[in-house]
Amino acid sequence: MKLTHFLLLIILLMASLSLNAFDYWEADREELLVLSEDGDVEAIYVLGISSMEDEDYVAAEKWFLQAAKLDHNFSHYELGEMYIKNMLPESSPEKAIMHLHKAGELGYKDAYQRLGRLYDDGKVPGQTDEETFYWAMQGTDSFPDFFSITVANYYHTGYGVEQNLPEALRWYFNAARFRRVDNALELATLCYEGIEVDQDPEMAYFWCLMAEHTAAKNDPALAEISSKLEQLIDAETRTATRAMLKEMQEYWQ
Repeated sequence: MKLTHFLLLIILLMASLSLNAFDYWEADREELLVLSEDGDVEAIYVLGISSMEDEDYVAAEKWFLQAAKLDHNFSHYELGEMYIKNMLPESSPEKAIMHLHKAGELGYKDAYQRLGRLYDDGKVPGQTDEETFYWAMQGTDSFPDFFSITVANYYHTGYGVEQNLPEALRWYFNAARFRRVDNALELATLCYEGIEVDQDPEMAYFWCLMAEHTAAKNDPALAEISSKLEQLIDAETRTATRAMLKEMQEYWQ
């Protein structure tokens, strides 16, 4: 009985907190201004968003900068977006990069995805190949559907990192969980012939199946390798591999 009373008390307390929680997004401007004077960072941030919606970008910058000084990660991110989109007279890529970096450091991982895309698009002044690879790697945790294929390509070509075909294959397979891999026939050939990677008929068969969904589907080389692998791999493994690819397709089609 005591436990029941304790649980009931917890539920009532949580309900009370929920009812008394202040909704910054429903508050009027005067309430937010009063709170901002007391250093309420959420109020300051919402004022910045409100200014953005009103297309008053100078005011938005002022509010976001104020919140950024209090280590508000979303405000740093918004400043990065404003500066990269040249929404202010003194916008610059350098300012954008600085604030996106800070947003990521403060826990907003989407900022790393944005940085990765900026580097991948070559929009960061003075960027190096190594930095481009580094930020692509940072983006793989939050956005594997985009960055896995990017990292795979970098390992494949040696862009920003030492060329490593086994590592490239690992990342291409990871990317296959989210999207079609267009150079699947080339990967099938690598695995089948053991060119700079361990010979792996089962993975070669997987990539052949993937290649059937690419521009190489009618390539005679694909038909030749597939035919050889059909003879080499047992029926159970072929069926399991097809099922695995079908499951992946349900995500990326």
